[in-house]
Amino acid sequence: QHFEGRPNTDTPTLEGMLKQLGTVTKPAEVQHLLQDERFHKLLVSLESRFENMDADTLARVGTAMARLRGSSPEVTDFARRLAEAVVSRENAFNPRCLGRLAVSLSSRHIKDPTLVDFMTLEAKKQMAYFEPTDCIALLEAISRWRMFNRELVEMLHEQMVDTIDRFTARDIVSAVRVMSEIQLARGFLLSRISR
Repeated sequence: QHFEGRPNTDTPTLEGMLKQLGTVTKPAEVQHLLQDERFHKLLVSLESRFENMDADTLARVGTAMARLRGSSPEVTDFARRLAEAVVSRENAFNPRCLGRLAVSLSSRHIKDPTLVDFMTLEAKKQMAYFEPTDCIALLEAISRWRMFNRELVEMLHEQMVDTIDRFTARDIVSAVRVMSEIQLARGFLLSRISR
């Protein structure tokens, strides 16, 4: 209801609205939301700004989109357009943004080979700067995409070993879960993170 009649709303406010809708919408209200014309206008307004958004804003919008329950043709189209905006930005994303975008787009079943190749290339270029959370996010996306790139997975594994002292409790749980999903048996890493 807040969006209607406010076409000049700034981008952070629109992103906040999308995030809020994903957070507070109850399961029983999802279909109503997905069919609401005001929701469609919100998506169109955000989409029209993709070209002018910086990398961090694109990542935040992706995270907000991923929070939405359910799916619709409009949400899927929005996710595809976001992926198109992402792959046009070579060298723009830091490891945290790459991880967030990979997780959010894969959660919407966007697995276009161009996107996967872009994420793979960008991650390889910046691997030395990946934190455990970023590595885990990319592994989660790889699991969802079902596109196993051995070289990238080995690089992520090595980076996780190198940053083992920076793992949080949440990172440990997430790492074990995603490694089991992609059947990545790495005894040394598993024994270190389980200590």
